[in-house]
Amino acid sequence: HDLFGWHRRIARGFGQRDHSWGVRDMRVPTNWRWFSGQFGDELCFNATKVEVLGLRASGGYVYHGGKVAALTGWSYEAQMTAPRQGPKRVSLVLECGPGRRFELRGAARSNIPVIALTGGSAAVVNEAYTQFMWGDKTGHGVSEFMEQLA
Repeated sequence: HDLFGWHRRIARGFGQRDHSWGVRDMRVPTNWRWFSGQFGDELCFNATKVEVLGLRASGGYVYHGGKVAALTGWSYEAQMTAPRQGPKRVSLVLECGPGRRFELRGAARSNIPVIALTGGSAAVVNEAYTQFMWGDKTGHGVSEFMEQLA
């Protein structure tokens, strides 16, 4: 018996969130860039670049046309508010195969800097709520920049 119809209200949705288990040693990553955004059921994306112990990794996905595809490459440019204070504007190019290229622009609407202290070192994670544009469509998501401070 369904008094409130909750399953009809929450059955559809797009989005992504990460989760860390345990204590995170913020001295290990040098930096990371993470972008995630949604344009309703038409387009969703996630793109990450991280540098750890001198090694660089990049990855992500695009959901478009009812299908999920791994990124084969991606790049970004950012206009920073100030050094280590998060992005003001970003542009992204996401590629996931021949003829599948998505160009997006974003403007940070709010930014929350978090300072993480670990063993005498400090890192800042700037998590910015970002309004993205894809052609004439507007979407919303996150632009996250992590940097070592000391």
